[in-house]
Amino acid sequence: MSQQQTQSSDQQQQPPQPQAKQKQYEDEGIRKHLLPFFQLQKPQVLHEARAFNDTPLDARKCCSVLTELLCLLSQGEVLSPEESTTLFFGVTKLFQSQDPQLRRLVYLVIKELNQDQDQAFIVISSLEKDINGTIELFRANAIRVHSKVIDASMLEQRARIFRTAIVNTNEHIASSALTAGIRLFPSNPDVIRRWVNEVREATRSAKPMVAFHGLHLLYKIHQHDRRAVDRVCVIKKFFFLKKEIIEQT
Repeated sequence: MSQQQTQSSDQQQQPPQPQAKQKQYEDEGIRKHLLPFFQLQKPQVLHEARAFNDTPLDARKCCSVLTELLCLLSQGEVLSPEESTTLFFGVTKLFQSQDPQLRRLVYLVIKELNQDQDQAFIVISSLEKDINGTIELFRANAIRVHSKVIDASMLEQRARIFRTAIVNTNEHIASSALTAGIRLFPSNPDVIRRWVNEVREATRSAKPMVAFHGLHLLYKIHQHDRRAVDRVCVIKKFFFLKKEIIEQT
């Protein structure tokens, strides 16, 4: 065996240098600092979710657990039916807290967890309390989640909630109801076509976000009626032209 081959073999058999190990530890430390949920494990999160049953609730701790749970679900982690049910009932207990950040995370998690019809009824009751409440941020977000958890058989009974929200003076509430209609239209076209008067009113809103979502939903309602679509386009063209003239004067 040549001297060069012997040196190459010795180099391969040498253990990693201390500097290389130190560099590896530093890289892992940086990764954990930049990615706080690096190597997050499902059993750990499920254990921490027991905090949802604490009295009184620690809103900050619950926010951390919900964030970890959302991170797990976004990575494709699959929950068993039993795990999903346990988490779902734990999350519904967090509605008793009025912490805005916690409530927004609760809405996000509910949208991600799979519920059966019985579970949906439980959370719908809490959502409708928020929709009928006085906190506008809660109302807008609750409307979005409400449209996610109800099925086709429930929409007709709760259509009044969305129709009232569409004409609400708060643009976030109105846009939430309109986007809910857009999401629900493919499975409930006949029910949502009855909202046409409220949707037309939304297209005349001075709030661009409301007018845009209203126009989107109005197009879906009339998409198979060419004349109606042309009429909508003409009306909106006149509306935006008039608005531009007013802004320039």
